Amino acid sequence: AFGCNALPDIRYETERMRIATAFDEAVCEGTLAAFDEHVDAVEKELGRPRNDDPIVVYWLDDVTEHCGEDRTGCFFPGTRVLFSTGRSITHEVVHAVLDSTSHTYFVEEGLAEIYSGDDVWHRPDPEHGRPIDNLHLSKEAYRAGKLDYSGAAHFMRYVHDRKGAFGMRALAKDIAEGGSTSALE
Repeated sequence: AFGCNALPDIRYETERMRIATAFDEAVCEGTLAAFDEHVDAVEKELGRPRNDDPIVVYWLDDVTEHCGEDRTGCFFPGTRVLFSTGRSITHEVVHAVLDSTSHTYFVEEGLAEIYSGDDVWHRPDPEHGRPIDNLHLSKEAYRAGKLDYSGAAHFMRYVHDRKGAFGMRALAKDIAEGGSTSALE
């Protein structure tokens, strides 16, 4: 179900994760601890209940076979399994915490961007329109790479600034429960 090539074996087991790597170099203990802290922090920030089932991470050199072209990672809802080249592990962890099957791509990706811990700088691009115009982005457009991640993060930062942690938790709850973009709007 996850492609034709064999996946690497799990090499690291932490309290919150099971990590398989496609490389032989050791992952630093501090990095492993930071991953666990990140899961805890995202659950707390988004008001999600603690899930003691570990998140399974396949840290690969190339995720094309599992995630598609031009991707650095992906998460499969209902599985607690994510694939990443490393750059997107903390982003994909946000998706794993939400474990959403809804089609609220713009909001969910915005949450994943701002809670990944990476800085995002948004420069408006006429090709993507205003950030809010992407709220009802279709599954086809999302899969075709039409989502403006920095625009989504910029918009969610605006929502956070206006509605605070309470607003973000309410959005996370709606997304995790399969809310629609109309309900979120």
